[in-house]
Amino acid sequence: MSPELPDSRNEKILINIDGTLHPREEAKVSVFDSVVQGGDAVWEGLRIYDGKVFMLEEHLDRMMDSAKAMALSEVPTRDFIKEQIFATLRTNEMYDEAHIRLTLTRVIGDRRPGRTTVDFIKWYQQLTKGKGVPIPRA
Repeated sequence: MSPELPDSRNEKILINIDGTLHPREEAKVSVFDSVVQGGDAVWEGLRIYDGKVFMLEEHLDRMMDSAKAMALSEVPTRDFIKEQIFATLRTNEMYDEAHIRLTLTRVIGDRRPGRTTVDFIKWYQQLTKGKGVPIPRA
């Protein structure tokens, strides 16, 4: 039995791992991946509004800078990452009200250099609408 999702649109989404789309229930990262073993990864959270990825280039700049600072090897190219983001959004027909968790990890399994791009995309409007902490006004 699966837990009830806060937004039922997320039930049938496909998750992109290393350029391959997986049904939500089958999307897995190895327990030996460095992100699981020690939190060794860089990630960016991106929002989709009105058919656009908000500040995509700035997010990718920061992600590449972070990957370099952490001395990650085998980092996918910007073009590859963008292709995967756009392909995943198109496949899931997500053009608004969506969130992407883009993650790069260092190592998998037997300590071989590896790369994992995870475009964890979900609908978000119903998850956040009316929730959160109000910003105090001066």
